[in-house]
Amino acid sequence: GYLEGSKCFKVPSSYIQPKETKSLSSNVEAEFLAKKKGRKDFAEEFLVKPEYAYPNTKMHREQLRLEMNKKSAFYHDLRVPSRIGEEIGLVEVEVLQCIGLPKLDKVGEGDIFIIASCGSYAFRTDIIQGNANPMWLSKMRRACIFPLF
Repeated sequence: GYLEGSKCFKVPSSYIQPKETKSLSSNVEAEFLAKKKGRKDFAEEFLVKPEYAYPNTKMHREQLRLEMNKKSAFYHDLRVPSRIGEEIGLVEVEVLQCIGLPKLDKVGEGDIFIIASCGSYAFRTDIIQGNANPMWLSKMRRACIFPLF
């Protein structure tokens, strides 16, 4: 397939990480308001998949949001080694979240993935199973670099 030859590389430490938007006090406040309104899902934990990126990991909704908003740990570099230096520029793409996807399967919510293409290059994210509002976390396959010629 078109993804077999792609490489991964670690994001340089010189990249600035986004600041976390919620403090501990606001998390406590959110839980208090959720309890007051009678919501029981504020403490619900979700098993994070795919397993290769987050082995045996469970997270609350707020932890998932914070992890989603972090800079991607890996970018899949779609440049062909023999053509490096010929490109006029690069496009970095990060897929974070989809909201309110329509139900297309007759049974269940479906398996969601994104395909991004630029010229003759294509990239596919990890598959998120059974979720109409999927989010791709920072250690998942969600970011790539497209060369521009």
